[in-house]
Amino acid sequence: MGLFKPEWMNDDQNKALAAVGKTTSQVTLMRVALKAKSRAVGLAAVIKLTDRQKLAKLAVESDDYQVKETACAKLGGHKWVAIDDKCNYRCSICDEKKTMHKVIRQSPCVALCEECGEKIEEHRWNTVIEQVPTTMRDRKTGMIIYSSVYKQGCTCERCGELNPKGVHEFAIFHEPEYVVFKCKHCGLVKSRMTYEEADRKRYENDVNADEGIFK
Repeated sequence: MGLFKPEWMNDDQNKALAAVGKTTSQVTLMRVALKAKSRAVGLAAVIKLTDRQKLAKLAVESDDYQVKETACAKLGGHKWVAIDDKCNYRCSICDEKKTMHKVIRQSPCVALCEECGEKIEEHRWNTVIEQVPTTMRDRKTGMIIYSSVYKQGCTCERCGELNPKGVHEFAIFHEPEYVVFKCKHCGLVKSRMTYEEADRKRYENDVNADEGIFK
């Protein structure tokens, strides 16, 4: 015979919840909150738990974030204690650590913490989509399959600040005297040539293509 399995460990969640509903033992409710197979069953046990010592232990020991939060809430909510001068705090009930700045907003994307002086930037960088060839080929056509790769672009869409690590999207622009190859977001110029130079370059490319020379 196998070992007895309590009803709150039943694979049928409804039966497990019904078992928790009938349980009054604080010790059992503590075990359920820590070891229940489903979060719903564990939360049901925490809600019925009234022993403050067990709630405090549960708030520290549970691996389930929602169970920890519920236990902490039943004890009056988080009690945040500063642990350094960088706006880092620790909850004296559940031991959770959190950074909480008191910010003064300087622009749509930049804020300054009035407590520790840290500069907090929350830019909304534009997105660049690149088509990257994969190692797969279409079985019917034999063509290489491309996949889309999304990269962080060069400019913030909110404040216009440049992203030093961003990717540029270059395109050809026709100006009064020049053909310019530049980023369509920030205007970074990659190359510039006169229309005469562009015509000469196009002619050279056509000749090379006819001769099978590709650059």
